[in-house]
Order: sequence, then structure tokens, then C-alpha cells
Amino acid sequence: MKTAIQINVDRPCEENFATFKKTADGGFCLNCQKEVVDFSEMSNTEMLTFLNLGSKNLCGRFKSSQLERPISLRSKSFLRKTVGFASILVMALGANPSAHAQTSDENPAIVQGIQQSYIVKGTVLDDQDIPLVGVNVVLKNSNEGVVTDFDGKFKFSRKLKEGDVLVFSYLGYETKEYEVKSSDTTEIDITIQFEYSDVLLMGEVSIDEVYSSKKKKAKKFTSIFRK
Repeated sequence: MKTAIQINVDRPCEENFATFKKTADGGFCLNCQKEVVDFSEMSNTEMLTFLNLGSKNLCGRFKSSQLERPISLRSKSFLRKTVGFASILVMALGANPSAHAQTSDENPAIVQGIQQSYIVKGTVLDDQDIPLVGVNVVLKNSNEGVVTDFDGKFKFSRKLKEGDVLVFSYLGYETKEYEVKSSDTTEIDITIQFEYSDVLLMGEVSIDEVYSSKKKKAKKFTSIFRK
């Protein structure tokens, strides 16, 4: 009896997802003339639900940590109940505005005095502690940014204040963020490390069934849920 599935991308694609035209579920690749579903922020249940409804020859974008590991295979009825419960919860929140969390606009923070500003610099490394060249370092919600040099080092172009967020992006990896915190010094030196789990892989989805028995075995198949 199958108890889990394992998702794989056998032939990773080298296309740049950031250049794709956005779609409801991901992006459209002009080279392949097909949609690439972005699974990178989905939970296991969301992935199973989508794959149950999805078509064959599906292309997807995943974190490496989502691939080549057993994912518990829940029944169709469980997935329907999960989706149904989520829909009811969304409708309930929509009908009761007081159920929403208060935003910062509802309770604006009062800042007294002059806010301290900081020089932010640092180094960006890969999971082998090797400096990464050409990492984009951008102030969130702006067009201001710098790139790392041949030693993986950067120094932001202007002083930042507490609460500012720097976004680090590098081709093939999930973006990372750093929020500026208050410091006793006016110069903040940070180290950002891209881990293997941050690697983003894209390509045609391949799925194995995992069976529970005295001798575990896997078998390729084209449809996860058989009627």
C-alpha cells in the first residue's frame, strides 16, 4: 500500500524564472511555451492538492529541500476536508472584520527623537563558505541597491535606519532578507549565507510512489491519485 510520494526534477531547467510572465500559479516560459508552477512556497498539503488536480507533463519550481524526500500521502477525502475548512475560515474572516489582525496603520507607532542611522556592510557566502560574486543587495520596496564584489563583500550605498530590510538575491537561490536592528555602533557588519536548502530547481515534475512493506520499493507513475 502506497503511503507517500517523492517529488523529483530529473532534468533541471536553466531558464530564469524571474523573467517569466506571471500567471496565477507561477510563470509562463516562452522558450517551452508552457506554465511553470511555483511550488517553492507551498506546504506539503498544498502541493498534494495541486498535483491531484494538475495535468501531466507539469513543470514546477521547487526549493531543493522539497525534493527527493517522502511526503505523506493523505487521502482525497482528507485533502477535500482541508481545502473546505480553509474556504470556510476565509469566508468567516471576511464576514467578521474584527477577526483580522490589526495593522500598523490602525496603531501607528510614535517615534520620538531622531532615529539612529547605520552603515551596513558585509559578506555573502555559499554553503561551502565560498564568497559569492554579483549578489544583488537591494533595499526592500525600492530601486536602491549594490552588488557584491569578487570577495563577496558589499557596502550599502547610503545609511539605513532600524527596520529597513535588505533583500539578497542570487540566480538559482531563494532570496534572503536582513532587517536592520538597533546597534551600539553606527557600522553594522553582517554575513549572509546561502544554504543548499535555498537552492531553487525548476523543470518537469517526476513523482515516485513509496510503498509500505517489509521491503520498501518505489515505482514511477504518471498520476498520483488513481480513481
